Amino acid sequence: MDGIYTAGQAERGAGLFTSLCERCHSIQEFSGRSFDAIWAGVPAAALYARIANTMPLDQPGSLGLPQVTALMAHIFAMNKMPTGNSPLVADIDWLMGITMARPDQ
Repeated sequence: MDGIYTAGQAERGAGLFTSLCERCHSIQEFSGRSFDAIWAGVPAAALYARIANTMPLDQPGSLGLPQVTALMAHIFAMNKMPTGNSPLVADIDWLMGITMARPDQ
């Protein structure tokens, strides 16, 4: 999880979360213990697939790849996963090789 997204990408994701997600979700659902309960130890591809295929609830699958990866970057930032110099990309094979975990785990 070291440096797989950029700070700018996470900032864009924060704006998207506010405009697209907050009407149904709070970031607390995707951070801290709540994040760990569902996502710790799971490949990042699972989070990608969940967001890409089922969100937003009123228009599932309508988000573009940059939106999905920005939302993921925001979630990673909220879990204090370190930023890097390269943006997160929508490469399922690569995301399958990344196990999600917060740094304090």
